[in-house]
Amino acid sequence: MQTNKKASGKRWLQRVLRSIAKISLRAWIIAGVTLVLLFCAYLAAGFYLAPGLIRSQATAWVKTNIDKDLTLGEIRVDPLAFTVDVSDIAIRESDGPMVGLGHLRVGFSVISVFSSTYRFTELRLDKPFVHAVIRPDRSLNLIELVPKTRSEGPSPAVRIDVLAVTAGRIAFADRSRPENPEETLTPITFELTNFHTKTEEGGGFTLNARSDTGGSFTFSGKLSIAPIASRGRFTVAGLKSSTIQKFAGPYMPVKLTGGQVGFSADYDFAYDANGLRLQAGLPVVTAQAFSFDGKKEMFNGS
Repeated sequence: MQTNKKASGKRWLQRVLRSIAKISLRAWIIAGVTLVLLFCAYLAAGFYLAPGLIRSQATAWVKTNIDKDLTLGEIRVDPLAFTVDVSDIAIRESDGPMVGLGHLRVGFSVISVFSSTYRFTELRLDKPFVHAVIRPDRSLNLIELVPKTRSEGPSPAVRIDVLAVTAGRIAFADRSRPENPEETLTPITFELTNFHTKTEEGGGFTLNARSDTGGSFTFSGKLSIAPIASRGRFTVAGLKSSTIQKFAGPYMPVKLTGGQVGFSADYDFAYDANGLRLQAGLPVVTAQAFSFDGKKEMFNGS
């Protein structure tokens, strides 16, 4: 009798264990399928829904805060690599684009969401364009890009591993002058590495630009936001006298007729609670075949 009871209890225990095994297997299958569906939904939202959301939010913000039209080309979001690529960006005014960008790539570290500092692994701007114009009333068109409203709360801490600008172009025109002088800087390259917005160390940067007349401009050094400060060295080479005369001629006592100049110097700039501070070393100036004539006004007293 006891043997039968033991056998019956053993069979009951085996049935219970088999039932638990079946339930556990079913639960694991349901959990696995659920995770796969959620992951697929995440991918679909990233690849197909996020680009439309970025487009609508960006255009609405520019229209509301700047009162201008923003045009965007193709927008691609990679929810696995956490990158966003946007092509053919432009903010336009009546006679054409005021600022534009051929391609923007943003890389973000999702782990930084759980830290006190948002980290961007890369910000790459390819073929940016700026059209700066001083209008006949001497107002600068770029002032219109200042937002109407600003956030009053503290800005979050941001770290940027690499910020790179390639093939940039700046076109400048002075419509307040009868001659309507114009000048273009291209190509412009800029690179900022290991930049922190909430630390004094900031990040190292290099800026290179070349004018369409052959002049070159180079800045290199350190840049920080908290506090606003920069120190380093700037160099201008091959600056044609014709370029200087074109823009600064009316304000100079002589007329530049030929040659070119260059100069370089170290600088240390800061703006904090104590005000503005700027220190610059004695510049090294070079001149080649430089010539000028006196203006008639200097001699006839007019």
